[in-house]
Amino acid sequence: MPTQEVKKKHAGGRPSKFNTIPLKEIEKLSGYGFTDEQIADVFDICVATLKNYKQNPKFLAALKKGKEKADNYVVGSLFHRAIGYSHPEVQLFCYKGKIVQKEIMKHYPPDPTAMIFWLKNRQPANWRDRTEIEHSGEIKVMNSITVEGNKLEPRVGVGNRLPSMN
Repeated sequence: MPTQEVKKKHAGGRPSKFNTIPLKEIEKLSGYGFTDEQIADVFDICVATLKNYKQNPKFLAALKKGKEKADNYVVGSLFHRAIGYSHPEVQLFCYKGKIVQKEIMKHYPPDPTAMIFWLKNRQPANWRDRTEIEHSGEIKVMNSITVEGNKLEPRVGVGNRLPSMN
């Protein structure tokens, strides 16, 4: 008796592109600062599909590793901007009708805005704008007011009329 092969039915829908996307590419693109929307566009998938792919631990790890590299680069740049830095630069001049190149050292002084941003995020307890004020003392609630010898009791007004002062 011949054995019959049982064909496995396809689950339906479009075949997944998940296995065609190299994880190194995901890491590289997210390391360059690409957003999820841009990464999805590169691989011709929708953002919801990319979100589904994130459920795979290896895919998510590659994405996070790349984003961490990009974040660390920005942290380093912000730090250098906050403390100031120098770098070599070539400047071009016109001297006696000839173009002359001169290598100089360009200096960027510390940037107070970058300093404040860095400190507010790294040490929020010491550098936040909001200050908390603690109040002490008593609050007394008066039940009646005396005006020129007449004791006035608080009343609720009706409609647009004020309470009478009798």
